[in-house]
Amino acid sequence: MRSALVTALLIAAAPAFAQQTTLGYDAFVGGAKVGAAEVKIEKDDARYEISGKAWTVGVLSFVTQWQSMFSSTGRLADNGPVTDGYRFVERARDKVKELMLSGGQLTYVKNGRVKSPQAPTSLDMLSALFVSHDCSSAGSEVHNGKDQFSLKLMDQQSIASSADGATERCTFQVSTKDNERIDATIWLGQIDGLTVPVRLDLAGALEGTLKLHSTSIGDAADTTIHMSGPTIQI
Repeated sequence: MRSALVTALLIAAAPAFAQQTTLGYDAFVGGAKVGAAEVKIEKDDARYEISGKAWTVGVLSFVTQWQSMFSSTGRLADNGPVTDGYRFVERARDKVKELMLSGGQLTYVKNGRVKSPQAPTSLDMLSALFVSHDCSSAGSEVHNGKDQFSLKLMDQQSIASSADGATERCTFQVSTKDNERIDATIWLGQIDGLTVPVRLDLAGALEGTLKLHSTSIGDAADTTIHMSGPTIQI
């Protein structure tokens, strides 16, 4: 009885978001599928939460057994999202890494060893990809929890709605802290009332393609999907 009451109170206290959707993505390198991801987005006029998981498939999964979980929370300001918290956990065979950013403090745990490096101050990649108004609202820098990347918007175009649902295409020049260059082209579209990536192409220091799962494309009123991805055990 007591546990049921506690559960009911937790449900009542949980934030109710006006917009929610779950999207599936496939990752390719050289035309071969190497991974997949599931991303849940919850958002209203003031706040947002992003959570999900990613994993390798096929031969790469056999070799690396890589899998991850991630989340981001924040506020929605006039000029775009502001990160409040970020977490990323990954496992590759018996090696585990965890990044947790909260209250301006970064905790980095690698195979049980705890470090506290300097926390990044820019927008995290999840927020930049999934809750930004458009390509230009991501700002000039993003981070993955630990490493900072410089962004330079090279091109931004509205396009006629394509078969994959894209209505905007943007090209960025991304630079790492070691001055490695990545050319990123992102196609944005409307899914369940949210502006989300439907495709991401990377070339240069990092190469590959991320595509919105085919079952996510279609009538925006009925596009939320539920992928049968693996249970992630970190």
